[in-house]
Amino acid sequence: MKCFLHSYNLRLLFHSICLFRTPVPLSFQLNSFEQLCINFTNEKLQQYFNRHMFIREQEEYKREGIEWTFIDFGLDLQAGIDLIEKPLGIMYILEEECMFPKATDNSFKAKMYDNHIGKSSNFQKPRHYMKRKYEAHFELMHYAGVKSSNKLLSCLYENFVGSNSDQKTGGKEKRKKAASFQTMSQLYKENLNKLMTNLRCTLPHFVRCLIPNETKTPGIMDFFMVLHQLRCNGVLEGIRICRKGFPNRIIYAEFKQRYHILNPHAIPDDTFVDSRKATEKLLWSLDIDHNQYKFGHTKVFFKVGLLGLLEEMRDECSAKVLTLLQAVSRGKIMRMELQNMMTRK
Repeated sequence: MKCFLHSYNLRLLFHSICLFRTPVPLSFQLNSFEQLCINFTNEKLQQYFNRHMFIREQEEYKREGIEWTFIDFGLDLQAGIDLIEKPLGIMYILEEECMFPKATDNSFKAKMYDNHIGKSSNFQKPRHYMKRKYEAHFELMHYAGVKSSNKLLSCLYENFVGSNSDQKTGGKEKRKKAASFQTMSQLYKENLNKLMTNLRCTLPHFVRCLIPNETKTPGIMDFFMVLHQLRCNGVLEGIRICRKGFPNRIIYAEFKQRYHILNPHAIPDDTFVDSRKATEKLLWSLDIDHNQYKFGHTKVFFKVGLLGLLEEMRDECSAKVLTLLQAVSRGKIMRMELQNMMTRK
């Protein structure tokens, strides 16, 4: 997924457009700490996409007073996110285990089982596959599929406190390094939180990039793989909500100004009419399906295709007006030239 970000910096007072490319979800037979971080990042970004595209869309209908029955598309990933980042989640228990000198992957696994087996549907015991060379510790349910995790604890240290370089220094240096000890998971969470904070301050536009096949072979389309991506990425649900909802909307003042040309006589010029009343009069005067739009508090909402039809009607009206204007202008010029020719004679 590529996300085009349009942000406004209040301190520097200028607009900026940024391109942010998200990593592809990884799905190996066994996933270590690196894959967990990448997949969790995708989980957070997918939740941001879902919330922006589905939840906020329907929340705007409610704010605008549009009659709408809330649709649950089953794309809420918060349970999986809480499993990883909340207290007693995977990251929390990992960092806790790092504080114990005798902690191992097995002790971490035991704590995870005690806290999450049977309590979280996203956390499962590993299924046994003959192709696996190593035993997985647990499986996580991500939006892009099941991920089997193994050997997490050994990957966490940014700096090993008991390294040889620490042993050569004095006691103060040891205590200083121990006090500033930071795991990779802590650093990762800080960077991810900063990223999400920046994303929430932007106006995003999403471009979905699909992988046609796993072998990177040109001209080959793995249809099941593409369909799986469309389902996991929320593209199919986006199409569904566009069909059922109102993907196009314009505030009343802009609609009045842009589409007044469709029927100028619908809005009287000698009396003041507010933008909403003008929009209502204009739309009711047009030969269109009046069930394809709804009036909100500040905007008019359109079903799929209606705004495109209005644009085509506007282009036709503009072409007629321009043709008439050109005819009148050319007639005026020709009459002036004829008058000049007659006076010269």
